[in-house]
Amino acid sequence: MATSVKFLNKPIAEVKPTAVVPDFEQLPKTADTIKCPACGLIQPAAIVETRPEPTFLHTCAKCGQVIDKDLWHSVL
Repeated sequence: MATSVKFLNKPIAEVKPTAVVPDFEQLPKTADTIKCPACGLIQPAAIVETRPEPTFLHTCAKCGQVIDKDLWHSVL
């Protein structure tokens, strides 16, 4: 006796996605200027407006350090 996989009491083939995940490159961005904590290079970076919180992620152009929210230091 074969059993089919079910989700919400429907066969999995009948379940349709309920949300559309946008392309990360298409999301709105806010420009910022940051200082790399490793080499001190001041450089432009982008804050991507994701939900529930914005995404702070940048790779330093000089040393390759990955700068995330914890290491993000905006400069004027």
